[in-house]
Amino acid sequence: MYRKVLIFFFSALSFTCCAMAAAPPRFIPKPRPVAGIGILTIHKHAAEKQESIVLYQEPGLMRTAAINPVDPSPFEHVFGNHSSRRYLIVTKRHQQWVKVIYDDAGREGWLKPDFGSEFNHYADWLRQPVTRLLPALQKKYYQLHRTEDGAHTGNITPKQNFKILKVHNSWAQVLTEQNQLAWLQWKDDDGHLLIGLAPHHIGDTP
Repeated sequence: MYRKVLIFFFSALSFTCCAMAAAPPRFIPKPRPVAGIGILTIHKHAAEKQESIVLYQEPGLMRTAAINPVDPSPFEHVFGNHSSRRYLIVTKRHQQWVKVIYDDAGREGWLKPDFGSEFNHYADWLRQPVTRLLPALQKKYYQLHRTEDGAHTGNITPKQNFKILKVHNSWAQVLTEQNQLAWLQWKDDDGHLLIGLAPHHIGDTP
């Protein structure tokens, strides 16, 4: 009897292990960055002679890190790997200095943009030619509305592109591929980004 129990146990264990090995890998969404106040665009052709950009704990004080200006963004799943530019999220501004998120752990540092960099508030930067919602969001963020937080008029998926026409607080008025005019949230209630650049338009969009 004891031997039969052992045989059954190991058979069940073997079946479970085989099933786990055969199962497709589970999709784990990448973390969505905090939106901050805008985007710093580093034009790689203008910055390629720089070996590094120094970041400081405070504007001009206490060097904390250095980044290569031609490296891809730490959030490629949001901005893509561009051949001509790198995007950094700006969380604060002080005179000519900006505070940016420089890695996927969310660490921040201050830098002084040079002639190869350009800062834009979201109201301007979000008006990219083509954008899309990120995958694995809560269901409510895929809903289209007649007005900001108004009546629900339909849904959109991460595979459907849209053009942002204007931004007000955490809401954006969009024009979908079906020529539907609607509103959706571009950042969530905690201030994290809900949108990114459309995958097949990320090479060299303005």
